[in-house]
Parts: sequence; structure tokens; C-alpha cells
Amino acid sequence: IGLPSQPAYCPSKYAVEAFSDVLRKDMIPFGVSVHIIEPGVFNKTALYGNYQTGFDQLWEKLPDDVREDYGTGFYEWFRKRLGLALNDF
Repeated sequence: IGLPSQPAYCPSKYAVEAFSDVLRKDMIPFGVSVHIIEPGVFNKTALYGNYQTGFDQLWEKLPDDVREDYGTGFYEWFRKRLGLALNDF
């Protein structure tokens, strides 16, 4: 599941899954089984608790004109969506 503000993390996680899937099929003739463990998203971990604060830090580092272009309405909406996305898991 793709999480908001994680465009690099999500495809890299899928890349490992896809690689393992192909490797599993390629290794069947040799009697080798390939398994992957895919941990889910847990909204109670410190990692996922950092999304909103990380977004806050990124927002503060943006040039003033960029923040003005997006507006505080976008900032508040997106920050709320980060929290809601994690509550759905």
C-alpha cells in the first residue's frame, strides 16, 4: 500500500517483492524455494509517527514563495491525510 509522501520508499519495497517473485520462478527447476516476508504498516511504531513531523520539517525548509503557492490550506489538508492514512491500517 502506498503511503502519502513516500514516493521513493513504496516502489523500492515493491522492487524487492517483484525481484523475489521472479527469482522464485527461476529457481523452481533447481528445487530451491524462495520466500519473502512482507511486514505490514503498523501505526503504533515510531517510524510511522514521524511522517507528520517529517512533513512539518520539510514544509519549514521550503522557500517562502513555494509555501505561499501551496498555501496553508494544502499544508493542513496534507498533514491531516498523513495521519488518517496511518489510522486506516
